[in-house]
Amino acid sequence: MRVRSELKLQDEDCEPTINVVGLSFHIISSSILRWRQVEPNMPDFVRILQECHDNFTRQSPWWERIFKGAKGPWYLSTESVPPKMAEHYKRLLESGRVVWGSIAQANLGIFSEGPSDLPAVTVYSPDRYFDSLPHCIADIGHACYALKNTVPDHDAFKPIAARLTDEFDQTLRLPVPDELTCGKEVYLGATLIQRTRLPGGYLKKTLFPLVISPEQTAVTMVLPLHYWAAELRENWESVIESLPEIMFAERIAWTLPKRQWKPTPGVTYDGIPIWVTREAAEAYQRMLNQLKFYERAYLAIGYYTEGPDIGKRYLEVIMKYDANLERCYESNGVRIVLRVDQIHRFTGAVLDYVDLLEKFNLRFPYGNPDTGLT
Repeated sequence: MRVRSELKLQDEDCEPTINVVGLSFHIISSSILRWRQVEPNMPDFVRILQECHDNFTRQSPWWERIFKGAKGPWYLSTESVPPKMAEHYKRLLESGRVVWGSIAQANLGIFSEGPSDLPAVTVYSPDRYFDSLPHCIADIGHACYALKNTVPDHDAFKPIAARLTDEFDQTLRLPVPDELTCGKEVYLGATLIQRTRLPGGYLKKTLFPLVISPEQTAVTMVLPLHYWAAELRENWESVIESLPEIMFAERIAWTLPKRQWKPTPGVTYDGIPIWVTREAAEAYQRMLNQLKFYERAYLAIGYYTEGPDIGKRYLEVIMKYDANLERCYESNGVRIVLRVDQIHRFTGAVLDYVDLLEKFNLRFPYGNPDTGLT
């Protein structure tokens, strides 16, 4: 019999011109001037962003203040904020300001309805230059993603490529090279995408208002939906779709000299299909202690093959397993159980634990059809 527990599980031939800052300024400025002449009735993105910021920083009315307590504003009580992020969120609430943020990489589950908040790698800038140019922030995000699973020859781009390639990387803030930003200050960051802060509860578009406070914390957060500008909250998709699509930074990223990043294929870590990191093993043991599972317990990982959740991945604590249908492996003191017919789907995977988000993170080797965070 399986005893289920609620574990949180997270799913070139061109020669580039590296010295492109001045040229990019010229191209982007000319493009924006032409865009505004052709589309004079486009939404005023500076005004929209300012409205978001004013809503966020205004003095709350009395009926809102009575709901405030030690944990912060009333809307935080309806959200699941990891305890280790609570202090960072408090700093953002006290001194944060609103900027445009864009997705560079995100768990695919956040692009559709679902029960869980999920992590993402975001791009943002504290520079007011981008207040009227959110599509340039989006372009920079696309450029960063274009470096995923590569090893650029140019040293300035290697940290960005490594950050997006290694999904275990929890770096909260990383500067984006000037070559992709027109020399402006732009960062790659880690953001928890909270569904309650998005119209409809999922990412319909990859541009949204983001709260930052660089002087106080490297953590960022999606602006609570309560404070979004009315026009953006009610028409998020159409407002963002009105932006022109540009590929200046992305084109630079694609044409950079680089080689493909390739891990050792079929790694089984001394015959073990799934390797458990020390951090994940410690978190798993803490969970067993909290659940008071003092008997021999196993961690079952696999895909449901029947029922309403068929095809979805599971992570369950069980007290026994069927030796005819399942196999048991041990990694860092964690006994992992896999179905015999699913072992090949998990070969080379690594189970880690994201401490800040307090979630388990299963990563697959590049090239595996199940690649990605869960």
